[in-house]
Formats: sequence, structure tokens, C-alpha cells
Amino acid sequence: MINPPLSFCQTKWTLAECIKYGQEKSLDIESGNIESQKNRNEYRASYLELLPAIQSSGGWAHQTTDRYSHNIVVSHTIFNGLKKLNKIGYYRSNTSYCTSTLMELMDEVKISITKAYYDVLMAQEMVNIAKEGYKSIEEQYLLTTILFENGKNTYSSLLEMESQKSSEKAALINASNTLSSSIIALVQLMNYPEYENF
Repeated sequence: MINPPLSFCQTKWTLAECIKYGQEKSLDIESGNIESQKNRNEYRASYLELLPAIQSSGGWAHQTTDRYSHNIVVSHTIFNGLKKLNKIGYYRSNTSYCTSTLMELMDEVKISITKAYYDVLMAQEMVNIAKEGYKSIEEQYLLTTILFENGKNTYSSLLEMESQKSSEKAALINASNTLSSSIIALVQLMNYPEYENF
């Protein structure tokens, strides 16, 4: 399916461009990326806890003879109830959970932007239909006015045509407002900085 670009903006945006931009700028996805990176770091650090602990100390003493001493202490826990291995498993599953949550967030943003994009396209078409309807009624109104001025039509026909013209103008204004609201919703979902430049 080919998605038409949005033609109301200064530069035309395709659906794929809107989704890509929205996913790059989404605060929820950015927060999820940070949380996922934090969990990956904790997962890696949990493996380092399996290594032995090494401590080194040195000193210099000056008495009648210069003396230098250095101590190295290596310690390793033999058994701690599998606490370190359980910690590794916890961070592994937590990392997996964060990754799946991040993918879910990206899908939600994609779906939301897709819906908003198609709402804008539909609103654009509704504006085009309303413009055509108004143009048609305007022509009929002019014809009715000419017929009324020449005595070929009644005043009530002219008033009815004015009423229809007003209804079509109201429909055009409503469609334009719906288009503006749809654009604002799309811009907000994409986290685009300026509505006027979209």
C-alpha cells in the first residue's frame, strides 16, 4: 500500500518518515532506552561479582633503614547460597523484560502515529469534499439569485439556497477545524517542536 505524503505542510511527510521521526523523538522510548541500557550494565556488572576480590596496599617506613612493604590480599567467596548466580539470572530476565517493553513502546508509537496520519489524510479529503460542496452550492446560489432577480424564482427558494450555502460553509469550517485538530494530534505524537513549521 502506498501512503500519500501529507501535502499541507512545508515539506511533505510520508507515513514512514512520520513514524521514524516519532520513534526517534519519543520521550517514552528515550526513557525506555535509558532503562534498558541501565539494566544491561547491571547485568554485565553482576558477572564481574563472580571474580575474586583483590586488594593491594603498600607502605614506606623510614627508621634507621629505609624499608618498603607491600601486601596483596586475594579473597574469593566459596559459597554464598547462589546469591551471585541468582543476581545474574535476575538481571538477565530484567534486561529481557526491558527489551520487550521497549519494543512494545515502539509498536505503540508506530500504531498511534499511523492512526493520526490517516486521520489527517481523511480530514484533508473531508476539507476537499466540503470545498467542492460549497463551490457547487455557491454556483447554485448565483443561479437562484439571477432567476429571482428576473422573476423566475420565488423569494423562499432564494432563502432556502442561502440556508444551504450557510450549511455548506459551516461544514467547510468544521472540516478545516477537524483537519487542524488532526494535524496538532499528529505533531504532538511525533513530538515535533513547532506546529507552524510542520
